[in-house]
Amino acid sequence: MKARIIRSWACAPEGHTIIRYDAGETVEGNVAELALADGAAVEVNVMPALETKIEQPPEVKRPRGRSRKEASE
Repeated sequence: MKARIIRSWACAPEGHTIIRYDAGETVEGNVAELALADGAAVEVNVMPALETKIEQPPEVKRPRGRSRKEASE
């Protein structure tokens, strides 16, 4: 999980050392979960859902019946 810090924030992810994060930094893992829980970050979507429209090529139809050349003979 990744999150982007939206305001200056400090936490101790390992329990003993306080680390300060500035607004705009991207954090991940346990720090991201803590920041989201405190409301100091927003989640960053790593893999956005891509919607791709697949277009079929236009269908080329053969003319019906015989060609003019064959009909005149």
